[in-house]
Amino acid sequence: MNVAVKLKVKFGLRKDPTDNQISAWLRDVVNRVHCGQDPEDAGHEAAFVHFKGVDQCLYGSEADNIQALLKALAAKP
Repeated sequence: MNVAVKLKVKFGLRKDPTDNQISAWLRDVVNRVHCGQDPEDAGHEAAFVHFKGVDQCLYGSEADNIQALLKALAAKP
């Protein structure tokens, strides 16, 4: 499963986020964590800023935690 789909599942989005939205979300999360915020809280708050329709859908799949998503994005070419 690619990172866009993982983010869609994690945050209950109706559609996959764009590469630009993902990049902005990533920068925001890293900045928030660097300032001392819990990664899960940082990821969720940043999702409301950068993605449309957060928590609009509930998928029957277990979502990754924020640390796993950050690791997947770091490994992305």
